[in-house]
Amino acid sequence: MTPRAVQSFAGAISTATHGTGAGLPALHADARALRLLTPSGETLDCGKGRDDDLLQAARVSLGSLGVIARATVATLPAYYLQRKLWLLPAGKMLDAAPELARRHRHFEFYYLPFTGYAAAITHDIHPPGPASRPESGDEDMLQELRRLRDWLGGMPALRRWTAQKLIDPNLSEQAFDKSWRLLSTVRPTRFNESEWHVPREAGIACVREVIERLERRNDVFFPLEFRFVKADDAWLSPFYRRDSCSIAVHAAAGEPHDYLLTELAPVFRKYEGRPHWGKLHPYGAAELAALYPRWNDFLKLRRELDPKGVLLNSYLRRVFGVAA
Repeated sequence: MTPRAVQSFAGAISTATHGTGAGLPALHADARALRLLTPSGETLDCGKGRDDDLLQAARVSLGSLGVIARATVATLPAYYLQRKLWLLPAGKMLDAAPELARRHRHFEFYYLPFTGYAAAITHDIHPPGPASRPESGDEDMLQELRRLRDWLGGMPALRRWTAQKLIDPNLSEQAFDKSWRLLSTVRPTRFNESEWHVPREAGIACVREVIERLERRNDVFFPLEFRFVKADDAWLSPFYRRDSCSIAVHAAAGEPHDYLLTELAPVFRKYEGRPHWGKLHPYGAAELAALYPRWNDFLKLRRELDPKGVLLNSYLRRVFGVAA
C-alpha cells in the first residue's frame, strides 16, 4: 500500500489551514499557547499572557521560527453535524452565497466549469443520532466533468448544453455524523492548486471575474471552491484583521497549470488577495510586505530566532527575501 502524506497539527496551523464558516476562524486561531524549540536549542513558551507577540507570530510561522513542540488548543465538546448538498444555477448561487453563509455554521460552494451550475454544501450542528453517510459522489462527478471536457472541449457552447441536459437540477444529498467524520475528506485525484483570500466584501465580485477567466480556457474542468473565513490576529495569517472569502482554483496533475498564476493571479491581485502559504503563488517578499501590516515585525523576529537561516528552504527564502 502506498503511504499517504498526512498533515500534522503543527504544519496545519503554521500554514493557516482553514475550513469554511463566516463566524469561524482558521485552525491556528484556536492555538492559545505554543512551545517553540529554536535552532539554538532554546525553549520559548508563549500565550496565556506570556509573550503574546510571539504567539501571534508563531501561530502562522511557516515553520521558520522553531519547532512547535507543544500546543494548547481551545476545543469544544464532541458534536454532530448535518450536511446538505444541492445544486443552483451559478448566478443564483453567487447572489445567495452571502445569506447562506450568514444562516449556516459552515457554507461553501463549488462552481462546475462549463455547466452553468454550482453545488452548495452546508454543515450545521445537530443533536446526536444514528449516523447516515452515503458514499461520496465527488470522484464520479469529477470524472464526468473531465469526460465532458475531453469529448466537447473544443465546442464550449455544445459542452454547456450537454452538461445542462445531463445534470439533474433537483439533485440533493444529506448526511449526518460526528463532526470530524463529515469535515475530513480524502482526495484521491491529484491536482495542482492556487488559493487566494480576498476581503469578504469583494468576494463575489472577485469570483465572478475568476470564473469568466477560467472559462476562456476550454481545457478547464476542475471545480472552483469558494469559502468564508473569519478574521484573526496572527501576523502572517491571510485573514489578518479582515473577514475573508477564499477562492481555490485547480488543475489536474500532469496537465498544464501555469495559467493558475499567469492568468488568474492578476485578478486576485486586483482584489488585494493574499495567497495561501501552502499552495501555488508567484509572490515574493515585496508583494507580500504590501499585504501584511506586521510583515517587517515578523522578519525581524525570524532573524532574531534563526539568524543563520537553519530553518529556511528555497521557498521560504523567496517569500522572505533572504539570499541563499
